[in-house]
Amino acid sequence: MYFPPGDSFTVENWQVPGIIDTEPFHVVNATEDEVTFTAHASITNYGGYHFNLDIQRSVRMLRTKDLKQKLGADVLSGVSAVAYETQNTIINAGEETWSKEKGLVSIWLLGMFTPTGQTVVIVPFQMTDDADQMITTDYFGTIPADRLIYQDSILMFRCDGYYRSKIGVNPAIAKPIAGSYDFESNVLTLINVRCRYRRRLCERYLEDTGRSLRRRRGELLQRRSADGRRPVGSFL
Repeated sequence: MYFPPGDSFTVENWQVPGIIDTEPFHVVNATEDEVTFTAHASITNYGGYHFNLDIQRSVRMLRTKDLKQKLGADVLSGVSAVAYETQNTIINAGEETWSKEKGLVSIWLLGMFTPTGQTVVIVPFQMTDDADQMITTDYFGTIPADRLIYQDSILMFRCDGYYRSKIGVNPAIAKPIAGSYDFESNVLTLINVRCRYRRRLCERYLEDTGRSLRRRRGELLQRRSADGRRPVGSFL
C-alpha cells in the first residue's frame, strides 16, 4: 500500500496513504470516555488492485480496574498510568470479493511516542525451531547489530529517533503483549493485542508459502554468513 506500482521498495519511495496518516475521520458518537470514528477510503496496492474500504474505529479510556483486568496483574500503588483500548473494523465496500492472489488488507495500528537515547522496545515471541524464519528484520535493509538484539525468546530494539527501520513477527509465534521502556524518563509503555489468529490457521498459511519463504530466507542467511556478518535470527 506504500509504494506505487513499479517503484522499488526503498525508503525514498515510501509514501503512507493519506487515510492512514493525514485524512480526518468522521465522529459518529462521543461520550466522556469514548469516541467512535468512521471513514471511507479508496487505496490501490502495489499490484494495481483497487480497494474500497469502510473503516470504523472506537477509542475508549480505561479506568484502573479495567487496566488491572487487561494486564492480568495488579497496578502498583504510586505508579501513574494512562491507558486506552481501541476496536477497529475494516469492511469491503466494493463489489468484488478480495482474494489472496490480488492482495489483502489488514488492520494496522500506529503508536507514536517521544524517543530518548535510552528507549528500548521489547518484543517477546514463542520460541520454536523455525522462529528465525518468522521474524522479518530486513524490510529496508539490515538493521545494525547495535540496534537489534536477540536474547532467548525476546527481541530488543533500540529506538532513539535517529534511525528508521521496521521489524515484523508472524502471528504463529507472536505473543499478545509487547512494550518499551524509557530508562531516561522511567516510563514503561505496554501494548496488549487480542489476536484472533489461531496457530493452525497460521500453519496452514505457512504450508502454502513456507517453502519459498524458507528458501529465500536461507539464501539471505548464507549470503550474510559469507560476508562475515551476524545472520538474522542467530539467537538459538
